[in-house]
Amino acid sequence: MAYKDNMNKNKQKTDISIEDKMLLIQDLSSRQPYAVKIEHNSGFISTLHNLKTYFLYNVDDIKDIKDIICKIDFFGDQEYIDVKYFKPYLFPLSSMTDEQYNELHDKLIELELQALNDEISTIESVKFEIDYYLKNHFDYRGLIERGLALDATGKNIYY
Repeated sequence: MAYKDNMNKNKQKTDISIEDKMLLIQDLSSRQPYAVKIEHNSGFISTLHNLKTYFLYNVDDIKDIKDIICKIDFFGDQEYIDVKYFKPYLFPLSSMTDEQYNELHDKLIELELQALNDEISTIESVKFEIDYYLKNHFDYRGLIERGLALDATGKNIYY
């Protein structure tokens, strides 16, 4: 019964715009090294293993993307399923703990001071912040609000 309820609760619409699909693919691609958890619209949960992405362009204008085909190796068995059937589990930025915030804040201040002293490039703090969000599964792109990701808060999915 619980599985069936979970399945119905997590059913998702499978038509997503090209813009949303591109945003989801960009996000999933950058999270691949960090073992992001994804849920199939049937309710099964796994770790993202591989993505294969193909762009279909308009023959008259190659800047015009007609569609994006992105397949996910869901079970790690080389059986690829379209990305539109998946949502990653992410934490909203508002769920960041004081400890996480202080860790991030302190490191960013340290990097900014190093940049002021010309020890490192100013881009280093931006790279660190983005990497921090990725490795800690924070949704800094607003995917949860767009319905492209699931809120991981309180789920104990990342241990």
